[in-house]
Amino acid sequence: MFEINSSLNAVADKLSSMRILVVDDDPVLRHIVSSWLVRFHYHYTIVEDLETADQCLMTQMWDVVIADLNLGVRLGDGNGLDLIKRVNALQPNAACVLMTAYGEQHEFSSAVKMGIDRLLIKPLRRDEFLDMLSKLDQIRWTRHELSQARAALEANHKLLLDWREREHRIANVAQKYLLFSVPHEKLEHMALFAAAQAQEGASGDLIDVCRHLHGIDLVMGDVMGKGLGAAIVSAGIKTSLAQVRQHSAEASIESLVDSLRVRIRPMLHEMESLLTLIAARVDTSAGELRFVDFGAPYILLQRASHGRVIFVHGDMLPLGVSDEDLRVTRLPIYPGDRLLFISDGILDGLGLSDVREAYAHVAQHWIACAAMDPQGFVQNLVHFYGQVHGHQDDKSCVLVQCAHENPSTRHIVHFSFEPSLREMTVFRNALRLAVCGCQMKEIQLDESWLSEFVLGAAEIFTNIVKHGLTTEKISTPLEVSLTLDVHGAWLEFFYQGVPYVAPSWRHIFSPNPESMNESGYGLFLIQKIFDRVEYFTEMASSQAIVVFKRFNDRSEFN
Repeated sequence: MFEINSSLNAVADKLSSMRILVVDDDPVLRHIVSSWLVRFHYHYTIVEDLETADQCLMTQMWDVVIADLNLGVRLGDGNGLDLIKRVNALQPNAACVLMTAYGEQHEFSSAVKMGIDRLLIKPLRRDEFLDMLSKLDQIRWTRHELSQARAALEANHKLLLDWREREHRIANVAQKYLLFSVPHEKLEHMALFAAAQAQEGASGDLIDVCRHLHGIDLVMGDVMGKGLGAAIVSAGIKTSLAQVRQHSAEASIESLVDSLRVRIRPMLHEMESLLTLIAARVDTSAGELRFVDFGAPYILLQRASHGRVIFVHGDMLPLGVSDEDLRVTRLPIYPGDRLLFISDGILDGLGLSDVREAYAHVAQHWIACAAMDPQGFVQNLVHFYGQVHGHQDDKSCVLVQCAHENPSTRHIVHFSFEPSLREMTVFRNALRLAVCGCQMKEIQLDESWLSEFVLGAAEIFTNIVKHGLTTEKISTPLEVSLTLDVHGAWLEFFYQGVPYVAPSWRHIFSPNPESMNESGYGLFLIQKIFDRVEYFTEMASSQAIVVFKRFNDRSEFN
């Protein structure tokens, strides 16, 4: 008996802080319960009717409310279920206990639906009563600890959100004033228009445009990742780029990129990150675009001669993936040409599953807005274009408008042909006459060089007609541009036909002469005749093939 009383005293000491409200109209039960609670030093109040209980609920806070199910039935004032409703409304954290000696099934069901914590059957027994209070106290303390944990979690979450918002602000400021920087001074032989928008949750996008002796150097990149970390890596890349330029201001674009790659490789390795990047030099004096493409978005090049857009790209992997040899892509730039450099955020903002559709969409929008102010166009592109899909990423673009003057050492001729093999003779003769016309003025060409050049061009023309076009009648002509300068001759074919992913120049081998299959001879022949061959043929809306043949030692430019 002593052990039982000691155990009960221990339980009561633990529970003495509980605030208990007992409501019952039976004076005998009130006396019994009161004696138990007094003996074990509980904080309690016992009342006999609903009205008094209601006043207690409105003036004090309670941990447990114990009520008789049939309370007030004799007086017609309601019952214990009505009191439970009041408790749930006024003090939802209080535990509810119903006592009853009898009752209907529907009353028990209603009590369960209201969420009562316990149901006691009269007559009450002291040990069951105290055990019930012990379990309710455990629940109370568990709820209290959960509430404290929830409050701490919410406080930490708010602190984290505050830090994250601060991080976003720092990253956005870094991008606005450091990572998205373009020159504002007037450039010779070209106009430059740029816009950028750092979205909430800044990422590692960067733009760097530097004035060069004969044009501009433009670098656009995107570090894998989001937030301040990616922005810091991008800032490190821009710092490295500035240091490289400081030590080799007049270096070629490939030398700059190679030096930059050496500097940032350890940073990317330590951060376990990747960098997509395009580094381009627009040289208006030579009329040439040179760039290195590490998996960056395509350059959109709009030719002034026919107004259509070529989707220009390289074939290297992102920095941080491998250390492959640099592959420089070169293209002639004609008077009045326009170049549009865009970030992947603009493409992703369109919400299209096929990225080629996104490129075509941007090109169509660009052509449709030809009459629009260029600065207004780039602002529209980054701030409004594609916003309906709600994609959150940095958006940036740079539009380069080349002047309409042609370098004095270049000769440019544009042709337009029907895409048919019947035009082959006309094409060969027109090309030979155009080259010879320049030859009569300033260039002394070796006949073997000219024959090879025309042969290679004819092979490209044949491949386009036989394999590049659909079987349906093509309404658009085959546009050809010939450019001769002090170094050699460029030839560009533009057409609309079947998208084609050309094999890399590394994977074109000599065909087997014993094979009866002619497949592969054309590509091999073209690769052997020309010093540079660029295939931009992956887009459904436009394809272009650009080749360059250097003058041999027997050719002279006067």
